[in-house]
Amino acid sequence: DLSALRERRSAKWRTYPRDVLPLTVAEMDFDLAPPVRDALRAAVDASDVGYSAALDKLGCADAGACTPEPVDEKSIQQATDGLSARLVTAVEAIRAAAPQADVLLVTYPQIVPTDGSTCPALVLSADHAAAVAAIGVQLNEAFQSAASAAGVRLIDVYAASADHTACATDP
Repeated sequence: DLSALRERRSAKWRTYPRDVLPLTVAEMDFDLAPPVRDALRAAVDASDVGYSAALDKLGCADAGACTPEPVDEKSIQQATDGLSARLVTAVEAIRAAAPQADVLLVTYPQIVPTDGSTCPALVLSADHAAAVAAIGVQLNEAFQSAASAAGVRLIDVYAASADHTACATDP
């Protein structure tokens, strides 16, 4: 619903005039996955909005001195299931709101190597690096599928950045 998006407070929706569809920022314009929404709601309800100490639980910045949280495969699957269909729905809404628009889907850059390897620049445990790599692949596949289904052009930043991950000698 484009009118609901225009009510958002982010710079993406506040910077440009109402007749411009801002697609300059890789900002999620979909509903939050229920586990993410619930976690945010619980934090706000508890007035727990400071900087998170949980970030270090995703990696092992202290050369193995920390114990990373396990990868939550179920939440990842919930967040990525049906993404291609939701992207197609978004393209259809854009076409309905702006029939003359040239709609493009732009993938996310590849941050973690597809083999899930880690490096000091990532500060991720091996399990988390593998999970982030798998998410990257899933997102890219969803964007490719959606672009094909919706008949729009895909700008594949993911493929273009394959040799420039955080672990590359030339990121």
